[in-house]
Parts: sequence; C-alpha cells; structure tokens
Amino acid sequence: MSQPSTDSGSNAKLNINVVCEGALAYMSFPSGAEADAFVRDCKEGKHPEVIVKYKADNHLGDGATI
Repeated sequence: MSQPSTDSGSNAKLNINVVCEGALAYMSFPSGAEADAFVRDCKEGKHPEVIVKYKADNHLGDGATI
C-alpha cells in the first residue's frame, strides 16, 4: 500500500487512497459493504471532512494537496 508523502507545507501531496482508507481506523460501520461505499465516496470527493481531519491531525496545513 502506498504511503502519504512525507513532504510538508505547500509541497505535500496526499495519497487519497491512504487518507480515505485510513479514516476507517476512527469510524465504524454496520457492515463491510457500507465501509467500502464510504471509502469509494471519499475517493470521489464526497467526504471532504476526512481530508480536512487528516491535514489537521498531521499538521499539514492548507498547502497540502491531493
């Protein structure tokens, strides 16, 4: 599995797969199918709050991009 970039600030590039799949660590779903649907929707940009939380948790600021 790919890892997110270790760059910081405006040079950082986020791996959307890692960000969205990592969100499963702090969320719960009634079924695996619902978890899979969440990850799929997240990768399509339907859960921007996941990216915001990832940036905040990793002190990346607003400069990090997908």
